Amino acid sequence: MDAEREELGVNLTERVEYWARWRGEELALRTPDEDVTWGALGERVARVAGGLRERGIEPGDRVGILAMNSVEWCVLALGAIHAGAIVVPLNIRMAGPELRQILEHSGCAAVAYDGALAPLFAAAEVSGPTTIGLGGADAAVPYADLEAAAPLALVERAEDDAAILGYTSGTTGLPKGVVLTHANLAALALQTTLSEGSTHDRRTLLCIPLAFTGGIVNNFVSTVLAGGMLVIEPTFDPPRALELLERERITTWFAVPVMWQALTALPGFADADLSTLRSAITGGSPVSRKLLDTYHAKGVVIRQAYGLTEATGSVSMPNHEQALATPEAAGQPNVHTRIRIVDLDGNDLPTGEIGEILVRGPQVMGRYWNDEAATAEGIVDGWLRTGDMARLDGDGLLHIADRKKSMFISGGLNVYPAEIERLVDSLPEVAECVVFGEAHERWGEACAILVRGVEGPVDADAIVAHCRANLADYKVPRAVYRTTDPLPRGMSGKILRNEVPAVLDGIKEPA
Repeated sequence: MDAEREELGVNLTERVEYWARWRGEELALRTPDEDVTWGALGERVARVAGGLRERGIEPGDRVGILAMNSVEWCVLALGAIHAGAIVVPLNIRMAGPELRQILEHSGCAAVAYDGALAPLFAAAEVSGPTTIGLGGADAAVPYADLEAAAPLALVERAEDDAAILGYTSGTTGLPKGVVLTHANLAALALQTTLSEGSTHDRRTLLCIPLAFTGGIVNNFVSTVLAGGMLVIEPTFDPPRALELLERERITTWFAVPVMWQALTALPGFADADLSTLRSAITGGSPVSRKLLDTYHAKGVVIRQAYGLTEATGSVSMPNHEQALATPEAAGQPNVHTRIRIVDLDGNDLPTGEIGEILVRGPQVMGRYWNDEAATAEGIVDGWLRTGDMARLDGDGLLHIADRKKSMFISGGLNVYPAEIERLVDSLPEVAECVVFGEAHERWGEACAILVRGVEGPVDADAIVAHCRANLADYKVPRAVYRTTDPLPRGMSGKILRNEVPAVLDGIKEPA
């Protein structure tokens, strides 16, 4: 039986063929300009796979995609996987040298780009990969030529063969290539389906870049594998997103807190009918109670999830009852997933104590690409070391504290910025904030905060008073910096802490 199973192999794009047979006339993808049925998607994916094979792309080769969200992006990614290749989503906000580093490290045999990103690809100054032009971009191989090829039969792969090679953001060091296998992605799709209680009736709105794990995995792949419909937007435009949530009867939206917040400021938000939105998911940065309550008043239960690229974007999620009762928690582990909270020596901590999150499950990666040292450091005895700090409460729910590297020590005590940010974000006059440690003669480091107000500068004394009333004294900001400019954020919506010093340079002195 084992030999037979190994011979049969797996390939996650078999699901495309499956849904093309079962739901051929139903919609799979929708953009402002194009609708694609499952039947058409199955045929286009097989032809693109054939076109890649004709141009020398073999199983295991890497195919990079540097482009804005589009049907072509999706079909090319599925076609590459169908052909046994590995998709490398490329960050559209990188600089040329950063892109070159990833292309060289991954060894891409082909790179696809659209006209908007062609200058970035040129700035990377790489030679060797076959270039594919999306959206009419000038390249060696026009994308249309791939779709004109003869269909390629599905290429079988082993469960632990890579399907996606996703690079970490690099905000705390050089990007690492996370190998996500066919089995990882299939497990994530099952976990998502079980947590949502839906399959092909799922209607997902995609507003974040496909180059980001939340885009290609949590939105795109999980929807395709479940047989749902993906509504694709090239970028996030708040009025457009609110319109689509209502008009397209969206059931599932994965969005970072700043996106959820942006909708609440729109004139049409109060009257918008969001009753079909049964899976409202957020994560990636602290979520204020104020934001959760705003949506709850409209009958939308936002569930705060926890995940990271190394775990295929998902580790834990609350059900609706948990999200209502304990909205600040990131829920319980996904099915077949185990979580431990450990101290610096790897010893398990008792309930309620903060330590590093360790994860094991079928969605957890097995290795980093061509980096044995990072793999050995990141996976210990089968457990993924996340670098994130949290605690488990008496009900087994996960409460995120912060990134391990974001923590600072004041007077010998650990301070987790996310805890303070959540509290300050709850103030109606605060649009966003970031907390950090600042050198202090007595305490080593003291808490400082940079705040942008909703309407002009905030009252620094009110910020401090609010913190003093709700936090231990060593967590209260000793300095409040104010800005009227949006805080620097990465593609995933997270605040770029490494760019905060540059913002502070322009402010000079705290309020």
